[in-house]
Amino acid sequence: MPHDSSKNLYLLFSMLCIFTLVFTGIAIYRYELFLHDGSGDLLIFEQVLHNTTHGRFFYNNFSHQSHFGDHNSPILGLLALVSLLFPVTHVLYIFTVLSIAFSAIPIYLLAEEYFGTRPALILSATYLMLPTFVGQPFFSFHEINLVLPFLTFSFYFFTKEKYLPFVATFMLALLVKEDTALTLFMYAPYALIKRKGWRWLVFPAVVSVLWFLVSVKLLIPYFNKGATYGVGVGYFSNIGSSLSEIVVNTLGKPLHTLGIMLQDEKLRYLFILLLPVGLFLPLLSAEAIFAVPSLFFNLLATSGRFRYNMIQSDGEFFYFPRHMSLMAAVFLFIAAMYSIKKLAALAPKAAPKLVPLAALVLLSITLYDDRFLLCKYNYLEQAGLVAGAPTTFALRSVLAKIPLDATVKANIGIANHLYDRKEAYYPLTSPVEPDYAVVTGLEAAEWNAGGMAQKYDMVAQETDVSLYKKRIRP
Repeated sequence: MPHDSSKNLYLLFSMLCIFTLVFTGIAIYRYELFLHDGSGDLLIFEQVLHNTTHGRFFYNNFSHQSHFGDHNSPILGLLALVSLLFPVTHVLYIFTVLSIAFSAIPIYLLAEEYFGTRPALILSATYLMLPTFVGQPFFSFHEINLVLPFLTFSFYFFTKEKYLPFVATFMLALLVKEDTALTLFMYAPYALIKRKGWRWLVFPAVVSVLWFLVSVKLLIPYFNKGATYGVGVGYFSNIGSSLSEIVVNTLGKPLHTLGIMLQDEKLRYLFILLLPVGLFLPLLSAEAIFAVPSLFFNLLATSGRFRYNMIQSDGEFFYFPRHMSLMAAVFLFIAAMYSIKKLAALAPKAAPKLVPLAALVLLSITLYDDRFLLCKYNYLEQAGLVAGAPTTFALRSVLAKIPLDATVKANIGIANHLYDRKEAYYPLTSPVEPDYAVVTGLEAAEWNAGGMAQKYDMVAQETDVSLYKKRIRP
């Protein structure tokens, strides 16, 4: 029996290593060859880490303030330390994938206890391949990616009634971002449902509320020059213009709120999110309560970009949930596992055959849903790449000519590679006039139309990409 246990742990470890190597490799490959999805968020976090290790603690020169003026994410300090040893962007993507991989360990431990080793391995593989997770390395970095192992380990310790490890992982989850407190608060009602002792209820309720209020009422306004918490509020402009107004309107007009949440596009989002976990399967278990805060805000948000990315390939449209759904995805999967456990208890004699079958069905659905990542070769290429796009050599050659102490702007896919300059801006059409601008052949028309030819001189050119320097006025 010990031999079987060691063998299964070896299989789990091997699976996690393969997952980490494959998806980290894909992310770094795409970035280094300028094939990654250009995102302003990636540039922000690149700047935060780079500036922190160069004397400007958590400073984001894109918004000209500390990152704490937007989000309470002290855990980024750990990544900044690691970035002293490795390239900044590599660190962001490596930790994204490692976070997903480590979060699968408690999933395996719970599944092994309930179902045995083989179903546990299948369910762990299914968890790793959830579209919400595997989509992250293909796109931008977000600090919420780092919360996954703290969520699953805190849940595992909660179920095992290991209080101090639970408290430790709970607190680490809070360090990721202020809104993790909303999901962590759900341990309080869950403790009531599970009839846990008072400390399992009081601690998560009090600490999560205090952390959220201190973050949005004190810390973020302090670093944001006295402004109120506004990063998340802007996504709910159809409901209110401030956090308090949004809360009042949401609770005071329940039918209106429900109507907003059940629009066709949002029902499609729910289908995309729930399909890999068995659609209604998670709803049979109380563990789904942890997904409520994320789902509530995602369904209320105005923009569809709050919910999923939409990619077109070969005439087809593919959707997968964005990072805002990560916390919901974790607990929807856990709830699905608990539902399988409940259903298996109804037929204990057939359970040894039904549970592995259910696990395989979930894995099949997940892999099919991820066909665009696993089977579509062009997802190792830039979406929308067309003839005339700049080559990697040309881009690298031109970017190397930009001094580190210069300010620069470019369209976002290129700007992501300029985080270590004094200041980096996007898009190319932004009104800011920095020292340098990088213009590809595809962007020449919009550059000239903006009247920049009278203010900048071309100082370098490599085939299909040009470098312009601002003209010094006499």
